[in-house]
Amino acid sequence: GINAEYGAIPPFQHYFKQINLSTMKVQALVLLTIISFAQGGILEAATFEDIQKQELRVRTDNDCMDIPHPNMASDCLTTLYKFYHELVDDEWQECKSYTFNTAPYTNHYCQFLYTDRCIKDGLTVANANKGCCRSIHCHSYMKGITYE
Repeated sequence: GINAEYGAIPPFQHYFKQINLSTMKVQALVLLTIISFAQGGILEAATFEDIQKQELRVRTDNDCMDIPHPNMASDCLTTLYKFYHELVDDEWQECKSYTFNTAPYTNHYCQFLYTDRCIKDGLTVANANKGCCRSIHCHSYMKGITYE
């Protein structure tokens, strides 16, 4: 018959319609990572933090890293602000290690930071690091997101 809560859809099918495929990919990766560590006999060598970092790399590689900062959703901006240094280069500092003045922030200025201070060819690692962090900070600020 018809279920009052789910209409004509049986409860188990309703549940499967709401599964987020992106979440499933991440969960599958974590499971495969754990299985591969266990099969190799090195599960003890992998910390939970290592698995989280790998999960973060896959999630951001698929969802955030290829999106220009001006087009990023709030969750990607926040993820990159917190973890950019782990995703890009071992020499990068955390974005929170910089202090940025928000007074000049406008959409145009944020775009300038992205194109000329973050992705421009020839930037040193230190300059790209600070420029990309400032770009993320600026775009976040313009969306009402602030970091402490």
